[in-house]
Amino acid sequence: MKQLPPPPLDYQNSHKVIGKWMHKHQLSCQHFTELSLMATDCPLTFRERIRCLTHFFACSICRKFNKQIKVMRHLVKLHVTDLTKTTPSDEFLFKLRENLAKQNFSDTKPPESELK
Repeated sequence: MKQLPPPPLDYQNSHKVIGKWMHKHQLSCQHFTELSLMATDCPLTFRERIRCLTHFFACSICRKFNKQIKVMRHLVKLHVTDLTKTTPSDEFLFKLRENLAKQNFSDTKPPESELK
């Protein structure tokens, strides 16, 4: 199994000093990740925001993770808004209607359950 590189020194130092305290009070990186992802869907409570901010100031890796989440969310919004602006071309619709007209639907029988 491939071994991961060690975390940055500022992360190691901060987690040596307050790591046990953060985990005890549910301020670990795992909790921060869950809260950060939850915050993209719905607003956090006051207590959850305080927990996030406390961890956010102590952990450089989670700050980078939070920044990445914001960038990804922004890119997805841009992509989705671009998709809503697109409409099928007239040529595509014409070919689609043409292909549907060529289909012979008379030999297809409905399932027996629909006949009863």
